[in-house]
Amino acid sequence: MKASLVPFQPCPGVESLRFDLTLVSSGRLAFNVTLTGPTASGLPLIQTPGQRRSGLWNDHCFELFIGKPGSKAYWEWNLAPSGDWQCFQFDQYRANRTLSESLRLDNCSSSCFENTYSLSAEIILISSLIRQRELFKIGICAVIRSQEGLSYFALRHGHQPDFHDQRQYVEITL
Repeated sequence: MKASLVPFQPCPGVESLRFDLTLVSSGRLAFNVTLTGPTASGLPLIQTPGQRRSGLWNDHCFELFIGKPGSKAYWEWNLAPSGDWQCFQFDQYRANRTLSESLRLDNCSSSCFENTYSLSAEIILISSLIRQRELFKIGICAVIRSQEGLSYFALRHGHQPDFHDQRQYVEITL
């Protein structure tokens, strides 16, 4: 799945923000981000995963939400440009959040050339959460910090930024 994210409000530091999500095997997802604009040069360069940390959405953060059609349960996976990451599971909209082992960061690296930042990560699917040729609800989002504050990017937005709103997700077969 390739997608370009749109900001909720204009963000002068980002000209484009693109994601590529690919199921590379029954147990692995490739998660790639490309950010173009002045913000790119200020993002850290990494070659290894960081630590599991909560609250990553308070700064630069790339996010993946995965659910199944007909189910209110979903997973939230966060990755910061520092390589720090986290995974949560919810029973329903913003309810009963628990840390999850279902999606784990295996490796990641980043690079920057001029004003284009690229981050590549591989996610291990610990459980049988995703099987090939299965339909999913997917939300791909990002939080970007600039001088103006936090900017929210998603596939699409409702009346306010809300990455947990499954009405803003797309259904795809991985």
